[in-house]
Amino acid sequence: MELPRELKITQPEFPTGLELVKDLSKILSEGIKLRSDKSPEIKIVEALPASFVKEILAVVINIWRIKSRLIDSHSKENKDELAKEDVKKIIRYLESINDSFTQLGIEVIDRTGESFDYGLPEKVITAKPQEGIIKELVLETLRPTVKWKHQIFPGEVEIATPLTTTNKQES
Repeated sequence: MELPRELKITQPEFPTGLELVKDLSKILSEGIKLRSDKSPEIKIVEALPASFVKEILAVVINIWRIKSRLIDSHSKENKDELAKEDVKKIIRYLESINDSFTQLGIEVIDRTGESFDYGLPEKVITAKPQEGIIKELVLETLRPTVKWKHQIFPGEVEIATPLTTTNKQES
């Protein structure tokens, strides 16, 4: 067998990112259809576990409920004031969202008020020297740390640090 002197390989055409997203969306919404000569059409209907879909749906509905309490339905403007009953409902909706995250295995960690250790995953955005403390303290969680499926998504915090002699002289 003799090989040709020139071997021309054409560039394959790959779908764009948008085409891939559209195809994936179609597969997830309609199911995957497979055909073979030996078996009839097979349709895979459930792409995601029902419990996952249920919890995501609960989050979406509760976000909508919160939005409906905060925005006037006629003017579409933010409400200037909230009734005490609206505040209670919003708190209940937020607790329900948090419960849904827990059911999905998502843990949201707010370290406000806790002692700070530089071994924690949080990124320090601001460190403020403060009198009366002997070790670092988280003043505010700017973005919580999130744990999900053995992954940690680090948050951001503002901490208070003990005054040192150089900090005291600067004051």
